[in-house]
Amino acid sequence: LSRGSCKAQVKHGSSGTLHCSTSAAEAMGSAASAVKDASAEDITKAMKELSPEDLAKLKTALAATDANLTADTMPAGLKYMYSEGFGGKPTYDLAKAAECYHTDYVSHANIIAPGTVGPGNEGIANLVKGFVAPVPDIKWTVEEVLHAGDKYVLVSTCSGLPKEAFLGIPPTGKGFNFMAIDVHIVKDGKTKETWHIEDLAPAIGQMTSKDAPDGVPPLQKGQASHLGKVKQVADGKQITKEEMPECLKTFYQKGLNNPDKSFTAEGAQSALHDDWISHPSPDGKDGPGAVGWFNSLGFLWAMDIKFETGIVLQIPCENGMEKYVHVGTATGNSDGKFLGMDLPAPKPFHIMAIDMHLVEKGKIKESWHIEDWASAMGQLMADAPPQLHGGQPIGF
Repeated sequence: LSRGSCKAQVKHGSSGTLHCSTSAAEAMGSAASAVKDASAEDITKAMKELSPEDLAKLKTALAATDANLTADTMPAGLKYMYSEGFGGKPTYDLAKAAECYHTDYVSHANIIAPGTVGPGNEGIANLVKGFVAPVPDIKWTVEEVLHAGDKYVLVSTCSGLPKEAFLGIPPTGKGFNFMAIDVHIVKDGKTKETWHIEDLAPAIGQMTSKDAPDGVPPLQKGQASHLGKVKQVADGKQITKEEMPECLKTFYQKGLNNPDKSFTAEGAQSALHDDWISHPSPDGKDGPGAVGWFNSLGFLWAMDIKFETGIVLQIPCENGMEKYVHVGTATGNSDGKFLGMDLPAPKPFHIMAIDMHLVEKGKIKESWHIEDWASAMGQLMADAPPQLHGGQPIGF
């Protein structure tokens, strides 16, 4: 019952005996002080007085409390790396950081030695230190934590004003503010493998565009992130692409992959709520809704884009909703202008993409997505054929 601090409200009656409140809402009240002097026998007796319905609600509430992780309650190794390492704290210790990872730790992508597996525990510890060093005021905030077995999904925001060259860009007086999604495998308390995308393409634009404001800009043009609003209530699980709900199959296999241009607005409305929200949304507002999404697909279809599913995690959430985390790859060809680049001829790209979707009543209600457009830009400027992560195996 206690799980560290009592979750059920068991109250002393006027006669000195115990009775348990019949309201499931009250059962999750501030109970620690109410039962601190009660015996285990009294608590057990009081629990037996609950109706089967309230007992079921209480068990669900207790499970939800344990399932809903935060930046403060996630595994200690992850907590240290995100608060001390990515947070740029002066107390960040390389030896302690290395202890948070397995010696054969794998990062997708490995930017220490591109194309190889690595980078190992010492490699990632040093990489984090080098990443944050040019940005003294860097702020890395874990906004949401989900878990499915040994996999942990962290959705974060990162902002700062570089004082030295950052991402190869000299200081401009303009800062950045981007979203990141990471999927970690944690075994025996240490991180074994990670798939991660930081939304660096917009960050580059924020630091270099003449229209960008000085200082740190708002995240995604000021659009509210809505992260952490819908809570996880039980451990999630990994599923196959065949087990995805129909709305996600439509989203990926018909909407995004549409070589014959046969997908319709009605198809979009069958998969998305009319008030569907995308993060980011092009105009910085909520929207664009199902029809708005359909109208935006021409940008992707023009590139003959093809999305492949790698990892899918199903996360039970409150009020019967679910979140799905989709880790996959995207290939395509870009012709003409692409993210502000002028391309003389069609060129291919091969990148990773990570999305998180909130599904309610069989349709997608809200999505958070990052495509690795920064890597695509590098591939399109190179002479060599594109290779996902420089040829590093993706590990799905």
